[in-house]
Amino acid sequence: MPGAFPPVPIQRPDTGEINVYVDGGLANGTPVGLAVDAGVSDITVVLVTAAGEATDGMLASCHLPPRTFKELLLVCQALMQHKIISDDLALAASRGVTIRVIRPHVPLKATVMGFDDAKAIDAAIEAGYRDAQQPVVYAADASAFVA
Repeated sequence: MPGAFPPVPIQRPDTGEINVYVDGGLANGTPVGLAVDAGVSDITVVLVTAAGEATDGMLASCHLPPRTFKELLLVCQALMQHKIISDDLALAASRGVTIRVIRPHVPLKATVMGFDDAKAIDAAIEAGYRDAQQPVVYAADASAFVA
């Protein structure tokens, strides 16, 4: 995620060429299509946002023009991620892949950069354990996953 994690230059040992890498979530945060192409028949997706929060909320407001450059970037990323996951889930459905989604029922108090907030992290782990006991399963038709 730009701004949170800087790009990392890594030198290839075979050629000496330097490649710059960014967090993979920027391009494909939920690589369901890669798993489907690898031949899996059962996929568990773990989301860290509750329905209606973060990307879902941003998508809901995409009909309004962004007011700032930051809002523009967030809307573009939300639309890109939505398109990728929609395509991946359609591919999974067409191949009869079962999709299991574990997602918080309510927004978590832990933040992406809140590494030192032990109380929020413990609460998020406990909530995740409870939410994982009742995953939503989509067999062959994953369209309901994309709201």
